[in-house]
Formats: sequence, C-alpha cells, structure tokens
Amino acid sequence: MSDDTLTRSLLVTGSSGYIGTHIACQALHNGWQVRATTRSEAVPDFTKHEAYHSILAGVTDIVHAASPFNLQPQDNAKDVLEPAIQGSLAILEAAIRYGPQVRQVINIASFAAIVDTSKGLRPGHTYSEKDWNPMTYDQAVATSNGPATYCASKSLAERAMWDWMEDNKLNVPFTLSVINPPWVFGPYYADPDLGTLCDSVAALWRLFGAKTVPPTDFAGFVDVRDVAKAVMLALDNPAAAGRRFLLGASLDWQTAADIIRKRFMAAQERVPVGRPGYGKLESVYNIDGRQAQRVLGLAYTPLDSTLYSTVCQLLKAEEADKGSY
Repeated sequence: MSDDTLTRSLLVTGSSGYIGTHIACQALHNGWQVRATTRSEAVPDFTKHEAYHSILAGVTDIVHAASPFNLQPQDNAKDVLEPAIQGSLAILEAAIRYGPQVRQVINIASFAAIVDTSKGLRPGHTYSEKDWNPMTYDQAVATSNGPATYCASKSLAERAMWDWMEDNKLNVPFTLSVINPPWVFGPYYADPDLGTLCDSVAALWRLFGAKTVPPTDFAGFVDVRDVAKAVMLALDNPAAAGRRFLLGASLDWQTAADIIRKRFMAAQERVPVGRPGYGKLESVYNIDGRQAQRVLGLAYTPLDSTLYSTVCQLLKAEEADKGSY
C-alpha cells in the first residue's frame, strides 16, 4: 500500500459480483476508502456516463468490474454487444467529465477478449497480452453462437476503451490498465447461494453429479483472490499504466476432477473418474500470465489450493442447505 492510500478513494463498479466483492473488500482491508456501486438507483444505467455524475466526487481511482454476461441473447447487439461497449466507454467519459481528480482506471475485462474460439484448444499455442479475439462487430451480430458473441463483446469493449484513450490522450489526466482473467475460481467472500453461483464456479460445481468429465472448452483459470491482488498491485504501480494483464494458467476438466477426487472423500462417488492422469495440460493452449508476475509482483495460487478452497466452501454450503429443511 502506498503512503497516500488514506487520501485516495476507490470506486468499484459491479461490487456485488463475485470478483467485485473481493476487490472492494481487499481494498478496504488495504486501507482504501471504497465507494461500491451496483446497478441500482445509484447507477440506474451503467451504459450512460450521466449515471456516475453524483458518485465520482472525491474519487481518485476507479475499478470497473460491471459488465453484462449473457450467453443466450435474443438480440446480440442490444443484449450483449452494445451494453458491453457503451458501458466500458461510459466509465471513461464519466471520469473525464465528473472526476477531475481521477488518476487511474482499471478495467476488469476477460481472457475472452484474447482467445480465438474459432481455433479450438490449439495445443502448443500460448496466449499472451498480444493476442486479441478476432471476431468483428458485424460477425458478432450475425452469429447464432451465444458464447462467441460474448467473447467478441469483451474484445470489442476493451478495444473501444484503448481507442478512446488514444483519441483523448491530450486531455485525459488518468491512465488505463486492463485485467484479463480466464475462468475464475476460489471461495466467495461470503457464504454462497448454490442456486446463483457465477458461471465459472457453477461449472466446477457441476462436476459433482456429472456422469462424465466434461470436455474442456475454456482452458484457463485464476483464483479470484489473485484477481483482487492484481488490482491492488496495479493501483500502486505506475508501470501498470497502459498495459493489459492476462492472469492465470492453463486448465482442463480432467485434471480438475483428478484433484478434487484426491482431496475429497465426498467426491469419490459424486465426481466422475474419467481417465485419471490423462488430462494433460499440453493438450490445450497455454496461458502466459508472467507479465503480472514480472510487472506487478503477483504470486499465483496453485490450482490444487484454489480448487480445494472452492470445493470446501461449496460442500459446506450444501450441508447448510440440507440442514435448513
């Protein structure tokens, strides 16, 4: 924590979400003054800069973690693309209009903005911050593939932010950094509701009771606590300005199943065996998360530890649910 943290105020959008809660609570723990927002009366429409007018007074730093998540849109542009793009631009417009004291914006984007889903698992390929999801806006509007549209929305929204920074570079008093996490696991900050788990943790929980180990589709992971740590480290590091940070490492579901079955007796009859030991990480693309280690000094939580703490919490929540009946 820097010496002037106590004079700095952090706005965290999307603070009620899985990642946003960890960021807000970690910031409070580190001594920040935190202003947390959700889409509510305080921020009725996060796609419009006017929505932030009354909450940016005194804010010196912003973490933008609010973003739409919809894998089954009825209208690709209206339901996914435009909310993602306009929501990302709105926080920048709000900062320059209503937050003259803002000096840093950190956007929580996604590995979805980096991965080229059309090329599958790409064994031997390593994704880094240099990569971009190549789907265009028109392609994203036309496709019937909901996940592909979502991935494109993350890429298009992030590109729009970088373009905005370049177009306004002579007048912008703040910097932009972007965090790109893949699947995010790890315990919720508070006890979770098993019926409303975020998509990544829900996918992990579905291993319990699954008949087979599911095929790997999104082959990367990072611990939610590491995402929050990366944000805190970026807030205190001038070298983070103007950079993307791809977080985490590769993942496959067979390896996850192997670890869970080994660590939990309760998983022996509930998590499918699959082909133990055959979930070799070299069968999927690699994720190069070293820039966050090198620039920010981030130390990653190992997959084994992340899965253990996540499953412990989920099993505890399940027991609590049973006891409530």
